[in-house]
Amino acid sequence: MMHSAMQMSIISYMRNEADIAEMFVRHHAQIAERIMVVLRPSEDGTEAILTKLKREGFPLTILPDASPEFRQADALQEAFAWAMRDTPDWILPLDCDEFLTSDIPLRAALSMLPRDAITLIPWKTYVPTPEDDPQETDVLRRIRHRRSSEVRPFSKALIPSSLFDRAILQTGNHTVLDRTTRQPLPTFPSNALSLAHFPVRSAEQILRKIQTGWSGMQSQASAEQGYHWRDLHARFAHKPPADADLTDIALRYALREDDRTPELLFDPIR
Repeated sequence: MMHSAMQMSIISYMRNEADIAEMFVRHHAQIAERIMVVLRPSEDGTEAILTKLKREGFPLTILPDASPEFRQADALQEAFAWAMRDTPDWILPLDCDEFLTSDIPLRAALSMLPRDAITLIPWKTYVPTPEDDPQETDVLRRIRHRRSSEVRPFSKALIPSSLFDRAILQTGNHTVLDRTTRQPLPTFPSNALSLAHFPVRSAEQILRKIQTGWSGMQSQASAEQGYHWRDLHARFAHKPPADADLTDIALRYALREDDRTPELLFDPIR
């Protein structure tokens, strides 16, 4: 856990994430003062895993969300307000398949960031391959390749305390709006920070993610939002993905049909 003037809280929205929830908490407990999880009703043991970690003393707050609807933005806005009570210097909303990493010590990286703008932390998307060790349960050790480039770059928003009262989170946490103007708040791209992103981990996991993503975004699907869930739902409506499909899904995750497919790069984070 960090112990410095630069304190960070992480908020996340989870449901059925048993294969990665513990790794998410253990990883971020090394760098955050508080991890707040909005937990929807889960059927795969995610709640039991998080409860166990909390009892072990991890800085974890679990906020149950009984709503049957996918309401990520609203739920995280509520968690954001809870996180503000700890008066951290930064709040970082993350999905549980995203792991904050830094090319330099995190305290140094945070000290160089502007305090009056949203810092955008880019994805580095990791890709399962048939050569991965199926016996390795630690996703961060098993999946060791990533896309060599992010053809269509996505970033997540790290929010400084000076903007807490003005910030309105959006679905996906790629954009933060000003409460008054409803326009995007000013942003600053990070060169030192990145998010190791593990959206595809197994056939069972990605099928569940596709179904959840499509049911949650179906009414909002467009050329700009939700299109990848629509396309994946149609592709695997009648057959589960094979190993080669998992590689392809991750390589082309959130890309459009006419985007080029990036190469693979060996770059383990553990």
